[in-house]
Amino acid sequence: MTCEQCQDLLLGEPAPRDRAVAEHLRDCPDCQRFARRLDAVADRLGRIGTLDEPVSMFELYQAIFRPRRRRRAWVAAGLAAAAAIVLVLGVSLAALSGRLQTLGGQVVALRGQVGELDGQLDEARADAREDLMLMMEELQSNQVLLVEQERRLLATNDELRQSLTEAQQSITRLETQIRAVSDQPR
Repeated sequence: MTCEQCQDLLLGEPAPRDRAVAEHLRDCPDCQRFARRLDAVADRLGRIGTLDEPVSMFELYQAIFRPRRRRRAWVAAGLAAAAAIVLVLGVSLAALSGRLQTLGGQVVALRGQVGELDGQLDEARADAREDLMLMMEELQSNQVLLVEQERRLLATNDELRQSLTEAQQSITRLETQIRAVSDQPR
């Protein structure tokens, strides 16, 4: 059931309210307020008598519209409070906006610094890669030289062993000759 249907049924002929209206009133605060206002108007009208009796327009006006004056005062006070809140929020938002702009400027500056640092880091990485490549080339060159030197040393070692063997053989021959000469009669 919609609020409009419920309020139409409440304004209709006085009859026992059906279950749908009762359920809607239980769940809808707007229709609850409407029903209370309607009951208040009916009570005020009941206090001024039946329509068979003469009723002054002033009494009728007071019965129907007097509660609205109090409500209008509350509405006016509520609107004034809302305006004050909006004003305070506006001032606060303006201050926050200025602070956000300052922070935004700082963020932009920091992003610029990060960009510069990224560029410097990229340069440092490129320099380090280049230095590493040069060092690796130098190590490979040194390794080739060391292998060549090792080969020469091994060749020299072989030559020295052969020379040593020949020298030992010469010594052995000389010793043999010396013995042979010493063993000869004089």
